[in-house]
Amino acid sequence: MKENRDNNIIDFILHDIKSPLSNITGYTKLLLSNVVGEINPEQRDYLSRIKRNSYRITLYIDDVADTARILYQEKEIPLVRVELSQVLKPAVDRNEVVLNDYKSGFVIMGISEGVYVNSDSERLSRTLDVLISNLTKDINKRRILLTTKQDKDRIMIILSHIAESTSNIDTLLGRFEPAKREHLLQHAATSTVIVKAIGGEIEMYTSNISERMFILTFPIAR
Repeated sequence: MKENRDNNIIDFILHDIKSPLSNITGYTKLLLSNVVGEINPEQRDYLSRIKRNSYRITLYIDDVADTARILYQEKEIPLVRVELSQVLKPAVDRNEVVLNDYKSGFVIMGISEGVYVNSDSERLSRTLDVLISNLTKDINKRRILLTTKQDKDRIMIILSHIAESTSNIDTLLGRFEPAKREHLLQHAATSTVIVKAIGGEIEMYTSNISERMFILTFPIAR
């Protein structure tokens, strides 16, 4: 009974916050499509920023609400076998449009095929969207790296914005150092809760050229 009541409260709050945001997003899209008249390049740039930030806020609102459910209900999330590439590849397609707005794009250094993890595909998808959105905050026309690295028992999903590209993932990882936990919480507080709840771990790394990297690690499901 209490669980249903908590869910209802979260849903009501979510609706109250997202309704005006949906209106802002809808009006912005109308203006960008020239339905109400031509707009100049400077106006288009401002409206594009509003659209991007509205998208980011919507992601974070859903993440905060889900984090609240996980923390306050203290209920385990049922996990199922998920084929990882079936989550990662759509994430690239969804976010390619967003990165194009920043005159950026993805660097894909290989995505493992046929690797399964026990997780929640919907929450993992949203977590990837949130982390990619986080990286675009200070992208400065850098590229977003997405790759996987696996060993015998686990697989890592690696997400980073990179200033200097390399064809060798180990060389890339070598220029990063583990970030302090408070820095991880500053940049990805909700993701730390959600990733743990869906069977994984998350760490953040930084380089001396102001790059930021997130690594999500999951045990491989046999």
